[in-house]
This record gives sequence, C-alpha cells and structure tokens, in this order.
Amino acid sequence: MALIYCRECGNQISDKAERCPYCGMVMYNIPPPPTYDMMTSDEAKEEKLKKRSLIGRAVFILGLICWVILGNVDMDVELLIVLYDIDIIVLCVSCAISLISEHKLDKLRRKKNK
Repeated sequence: MALIYCRECGNQISDKAERCPYCGMVMYNIPPPPTYDMMTSDEAKEEKLKKRSLIGRAVFILGLICWVILGNVDMDVELLIVLYDIDIIVLCVSCAISLISEHKLDKLRRKKNK
C-alpha cells in the first residue's frame, strides 16, 4: 500500500481508497503535481530561477507602466520627484533580479548539458 495525496484537500491517503476519508473526493489514483521535494535539486533550482526571472520581468513592465502614468499626472513637483525615484529603484532592482536569474539559469543549463 502506498500513500497518495488527495487532489481536493491535500491529505495523504491510501492508494487503494476509492474516496478520501477526509473530504469524500472520489480518487482515481492520479499522482500529485511534482513539488520541489520530488524533483532533483537541479530541476528545483531551474523552476525557482524561471519563476524569479518571470517575476522580475513582470515587475519591470509594471514599473514602466507606472513611469508612463506618472508622466501624465498633474501633482506636486516634489512628490513627483520622489515617486520617480522610487520607480527608478524598482526598475533597476527588477531588471537586476531578472538578469541574475537568467544568468544562473543559463549556467545551470550549461552544467546540465556537459
């Protein structure tokens, strides 16, 4: 008897169970999606780096949108300068996160192909 995870509530149950004893979900012995614990360390690192790079890119695009919006808003000049400074910091940090993640991902892929 092996333990599997219920797709509905996430509790471990027997692979022989027809229904989850916790939530009543009908079971079809479908394995759970892979988690970082189930992946090799290289696969887990690759997934984390892909997500980090994607988040960096998304934040960068949002920062650019804020930049455009700030350029079209009529407000106090001192406040506008502070907001632009914050936006520049966000743009730089998100760009750095994305670039570093892509570099590490490339390095990991090259190591994997050797």
